[in-house]
Amino acid sequence: MLYEVLGDIWVVQHNPYLQDDLLHNPKRRVLLVEALQHRLREIQKRRTPETDPERDALVGQLLQAAGQAVRLLMQHLLKLPCCVARHSACWPN
Repeated sequence: MLYEVLGDIWVVQHNPYLQDDLLHNPKRRVLLVEALQHRLREIQKRRTPETDPERDALVGQLLQAAGQAVRLLMQHLLKLPCCVARHSACWPN
């Protein structure tokens, strides 16, 4: 599921047609972010710290980083109309 989240973020960042679609469909933007957050919550539910604490700590770090990536994506999607209006590159490298 983590790969799905990261893959979806990558696709949005690298596909101008998808960005345009998300720009013109606020409902889809919301659905995308909700789906990403849902996957992260499902990963959180499946954590088993009692089984392997070291592995669980690593999973926690990955979840934290992925959560930050989703938040950054959400912030960027909210700025899309401004970026398009300025005709500028919106994604940081």
